Formats: sequence, C-alpha cells, structure tokens
Amino acid sequence: MVMQSLLILKLMKLSRFPQVYVKFSALFRLSTTGFPYQDLSPLLSQLVSHFGANRVMWGSDFPFVVLECGYKEAREAVTIIAKQASLSSSEMDLIMGKTVMQLFPGQWVLPS
Repeated sequence: MVMQSLLILKLMKLSRFPQVYVKFSALFRLSTTGFPYQDLSPLLSQLVSHFGANRVMWGSDFPFVVLECGYKEAREAVTIIAKQASLSSSEMDLIMGKTVMQLFPGQWVLPS
C-alpha cells in the first residue's frame, strides 16, 4: 500500500505538465474492496483536483472488464465513485467522453 501511495504522489506531480492526461481505468485492479470499487473515490477526487476533469478520461479496460464485472457495471461503478467524490455532471461528462473527444477531434461519430 505504501508503494501504491508513492506511485500516486508521483502521478499527481505530473499534473504540472499540461500535455499529460490520465486514464482512469482498470478499477478492478486498483480496488481493494471489489465492485463497485468505492475505495477509489479519493483517487478520482485527487485526479480531478490535480489535473482537472478536462485531463481525466475513463477507460473501460475492455475486454478484461467483461470477466470482472462487465462493461455496463464498470460504467456504473465510475458513476458511483464520482457521486461519492462529489463531482459535477459537467466533470462526469468530461471524464466519460468529452475529454477524449476534445483530445482526438474529428475521430468520433455521435449517436443521433
């Protein structure tokens, strides 16, 4: 756990570089409590606090997530974690897709 804390501190220090973005994914690998991984709420809060929601992206960790909890449940877990971290709906929109769409413009077709 100490090693993980040191790695997180090092990650947070990278926030000073505006070109660095963070992918919030593989939650089942980071969590010590299992689905819905609510112990990761402080981590998400730290990431948004340091980097800003406009530099944090959710990653499903597909296909590995299928065996762990499933895609739908992984997405639901992020919503639960974000609510626990008191993130706004606009921050969630960024994390759940707008950030990646802004980072890689012209690559996406939005459903009508």
